[in-house]
Amino acid sequence: MEMTEKPDNVDHQESIYQTSFDVQSPSDYTTKLKKKLKWKAMVFVSQMLVILLLAILFVFILLLLVQNLQNNCERPNHELNCNCSTVSSSTAYVTSQNENDDIQQKVDDILNYVISLTSSSDSHAKIFNETLNQIKILSATSCKEVQEILPESSSGVYLFASPDGNGYRHVYCHMEELCGSGGGWTRLAYLNMSDPTEQCPSELRFYQSGGVRVCGRPFSGSAYVGSGSCASVQFPSNGLDYSQICGRVLGYQYGSPDALHIRFNAQQETSINSYYMDGISITRGSPRQHVWTLMAGLGDSYFEDTYNCPCNTGSTVSVPSFVGNDYFCESGNSNQNYAEILYTSDPLWDGQGCGSLEGPCCSAPGLPWFHRDYGSDKTNDYIELRICSEESTINEDTPVHFYELYVK
Repeated sequence: MEMTEKPDNVDHQESIYQTSFDVQSPSDYTTKLKKKLKWKAMVFVSQMLVILLLAILFVFILLLLVQNLQNNCERPNHELNCNCSTVSSSTAYVTSQNENDDIQQKVDDILNYVISLTSSSDSHAKIFNETLNQIKILSATSCKEVQEILPESSSGVYLFASPDGNGYRHVYCHMEELCGSGGGWTRLAYLNMSDPTEQCPSELRFYQSGGVRVCGRPFSGSAYVGSGSCASVQFPSNGLDYSQICGRVLGYQYGSPDALHIRFNAQQETSINSYYMDGISITRGSPRQHVWTLMAGLGDSYFEDTYNCPCNTGSTVSVPSFVGNDYFCESGNSNQNYAEILYTSDPLWDGQGCGSLEGPCCSAPGLPWFHRDYGSDKTNDYIELRICSEESTINEDTPVHFYELYVK
């Protein structure tokens, strides 16, 4: 039989066809697709198992928290108030009306956060680490601890375990830079009398003029001289250890406060425990340790220097040794005389509206914020704010309009 030779390119064409057919084979493509889908399904199932385990863990933590709260509430002399209570502006610690619901909400928020991670492409390790951080926050007792765990945390109200172990408390945290010392500040005190619903602390007297609402000393008698007094408000740390204090106070001048001017009983009036100046004294603990003094002078442009701020240009007034340079001083009166009125046009200790003599006072570092850093020395002392004057409230006062105090 005669053999007919194939053209030289026939085998090559068949080879090309066969190779192309192998790659595009429907059965092979289906097999690979099944493998890919199976792998995705396994990844999804493993993710769901991780989430399920985390959910079980959170439920367990929730039960422990609720049980702990119930045990605290059942103590015969418990300090934790489990019922509804009035919210006071004199402290940043607010007892919850229903702390069980608060704890439930906190855990729910964390669970929702964890569930949201499943929709991302984050690795299991990252999900686990971030979830672990959320769990750690449940046992945090300060804003500094929260920021150390989650550096990107924002300012706001957090629910913390009380450092003394008595339940949980709402605390406002300032997480941004403050007083040139980073964030993570726990607020101990806050008052803003610009809010018409805000009330003065019970230790202070409310009065107003021209829509400006203030809190000052209780009525101290009708005699101009010999009716000096201090009105005190204390802000507990609730067991929180701190080594720094940062705050600001805004007040107004009433009548004729004269800073450090001494008329009588000089020994008493230079004691930190008495009305050593006309203004605000901020201390910590007992015996009192000086933190900051905010004084009010008689005038910002007139009068002899002994009645005015010790930081005024040309002043010869001496400052008590326990005060040192840790003070601010301003006057709200720019007139050549004075009256028994509230000087509402120029708030005190804001560094604004300064008179011709007050240049050095209004350029004080940090104003309006004061800052004390005690380094490695920590304390959980309460902080005390006193409004003091050596004369009657009829003659002089330095009522507060706004304050906020932070520690960390």
